[in-house]
Amino acid sequence: MQAFQRAAAVFCIACIGAELVSFFAGQSWAGRCIKAAAGLYILAVLLAQLPRLPGKIMTAFSGNTAPAATSTAQPDALETEILTETETRLAEYCTAQCRQQFGLDASVTVTLEKAGQQVVVKKVVAAFPAGCTAAQKQAALSFLQQTLGTAPTAAEESTP
Repeated sequence: MQAFQRAAAVFCIACIGAELVSFFAGQSWAGRCIKAAAGLYILAVLLAQLPRLPGKIMTAFSGNTAPAATSTAQPDALETEILTETETRLAEYCTAQCRQQFGLDASVTVTLEKAGQQVVVKKVVAAFPAGCTAAQKQAALSFLQQTLGTAPTAAEESTP
């Protein structure tokens, strides 16, 4: 609570200072600039204090209506969701590029893995339609390796 009180006190002092400057300098160009700088200072101090504020007060200032995370399971679920979404988008992008650049209706599957602080491509599988030439496959596989940084595995698409 002390952090909030300090932030409020600094905010009030900065507001009073800005008004005094405006009063003495008038509403000239210089006065408006000084007042704007004081306003920026107020925001900077308030933003610097946000991480130190208690949970409920910080939530009110940040506009976040979700309760603060108290367990480590929640970030893991979020990371998994982000990885899954990224895998889907990468696969869609690669599939579209194979169709656009090589005229192939290949289906690309991408698997990502978190390695420390980085996310790396673990596996890439490209399923090619029957009747596709070896040159088309090689060009698409080369493109996928260059784009994703991992050697892709080729598979034949089964036709129903």
